[in-house]
Amino acid sequence: MKEPSPSVSLLTQWYIPTQRPHHMVEVAAACDVRTHIHSIRPASWVLTRQMTRKDVFLHANTALPRRFERLPGVRRYNCSVERLTTRQFLADCSFIKIVQVLPRFFRRPPEGYLIYDCVDDHAAFPGAAREEILEQERNICLSADEIWASSKALVGRLGSYTLKPVLYVPNGVNPALFRMRASFTGKPILGYVGAIAPWFDARLTRTVADTLPNWQIHLYGPTSLTVEQQRLLKRPNIHFHGEIPYYRVPDTIATFDVGMIPFCINPLTMATNPIKVYEYLAAGVPVVATPLPELSSYVSPGVLELAKEPRAFADACIKLRDENDPQSCRALAEANSWAARFEPLFTRLLSI
Repeated sequence: MKEPSPSVSLLTQWYIPTQRPHHMVEVAAACDVRTHIHSIRPASWVLTRQMTRKDVFLHANTALPRRFERLPGVRRYNCSVERLTTRQFLADCSFIKIVQVLPRFFRRPPEGYLIYDCVDDHAAFPGAAREEILEQERNICLSADEIWASSKALVGRLGSYTLKPVLYVPNGVNPALFRMRASFTGKPILGYVGAIAPWFDARLTRTVADTLPNWQIHLYGPTSLTVEQQRLLKRPNIHFHGEIPYYRVPDTIATFDVGMIPFCINPLTMATNPIKVYEYLAAGVPVVATPLPELSSYVSPGVLELAKEPRAFADACIKLRDENDPQSCRALAEANSWAARFEPLFTRLLSI
């Protein structure tokens, strides 16, 4: 009889658009590692995320949106759900346990190997309870046997909590999902796929749209902009398409002449390693972005340009369209695959 595959437990946010946890689980399954996912499911979530691998097990509990916690009983209910989810994760039979969220109630499991995988500067999100979150993060770092961080800024900050080494594990892409960009002769397309949130620089995008009136700017993703930001983006050559399912992302990106990442520069984005840069590149699409520290090492002619001011951003778009190097874009994406990120880690963890 075949012995069961080794397993890991993952405490994460599963009910979000496809991101790092979902790709990590795919790599784990490809390495013949079973994953037990523990997550809180928002009450508004109607459809259960489909599993694409047979050795993936989802354990979910339903909570109400945190914005309702001012109402009587809601915070108490959500706290009980959070406690239950964390308790189930800690009691899971998997020896290796990976935490990607900051639960309000956490204690180190009595046995096993605990990893904290930090994917964002959680305390820097708009409206976050900064001091509370930093304390939660510090406690998990002190409890963890190993710490991963998706950006160098996070490596530095988490390293201040503990003497343990913090591993730099950036985001990546599955290049096999993406096809090379088609050739176009019509109006140039500047595209964006991702959250259109407060860190999206609406003023920069508007000015670029006005500077490049012959370009069409297509934005795909859930929108949570302020009224003022929405007003700024009401231009004839800016088009909103809303959120699209992940299976449509590769074909959508393949229609872009240039992919953009117009993020405001603030503590949150300074610690961001954007997945979308690797996805654009995997389709052979060159990228223009504001000067995010995580992207500086990828700057290359025909591949990626950084620009802070609108005029420079627009000029970079024109330059990348005229001098794009799809093969180099694709090669850079392949060197930064999810498999390259996580396969060596899982191989090492299974030997513990």
